[in-house]
Amino acid sequence: FPSHDIPELPLSDIKQYDLVYLTSLSKQSAACLPRIVNEAKKYKVPVAINPGKSQLKLGSDFLKDSLSGIYTLLLNYEEAQQFMHSLLELKETKQHVGGKLDISETQNAPAFNLKQFFRQVMKLGPRVVVVTNGAEGVYVGTPEYLYFHPALPVDLVNTLGAGDGFSSGFMAAMQLGLSVPEALRFGVANSASVVQYPDAK
Repeated sequence: FPSHDIPELPLSDIKQYDLVYLTSLSKQSAACLPRIVNEAKKYKVPVAINPGKSQLKLGSDFLKDSLSGIYTLLLNYEEAQQFMHSLLELKETKQHVGGKLDISETQNAPAFNLKQFFRQVMKLGPRVVVVTNGAEGVYVGTPEYLYFHPALPVDLVNTLGAGDGFSSGFMAAMQLGLSVPEALRFGVANSASVVQYPDAK
């Protein structure tokens, strides 16, 4: 991508933001992620990202390259599994390039483990990692704690937008300076509201 500003992507404006929240960059836009993150990092503006399946399929390399500048990573359970697989592939490639391919860790890897996922991802930069898991609830990992909040028992009409509802409620609460457990409650409540209406209301 070009070194100058793209009209739809005014990087010079990032310094005036309190937060950069990115979601579902796909195709060519996924390649802009490292540039956006680097610009935000330069001005100490926190970055939160909810990449979505298409970005994880086509742009996971850009996401991996940007993790050191991402403060909050938000995924659903299936996306977390997909991203963990991508991280393990990267680890295996690095070991092979270094001449010390240790296949024991990848070939005999156990089933997806959330605690392991949180540990691996936080080693690469993010300070807050969120994994939503539908009707079960939401997990949030920080360097100190792993939190869980069950989904609220509500009359389910449509799940479209439930993840976005959680993420927007959670991030808004975090930006207000609330603690992670409080932000988790905000996100779960907002998501519970969304699923009680048709479409992504």
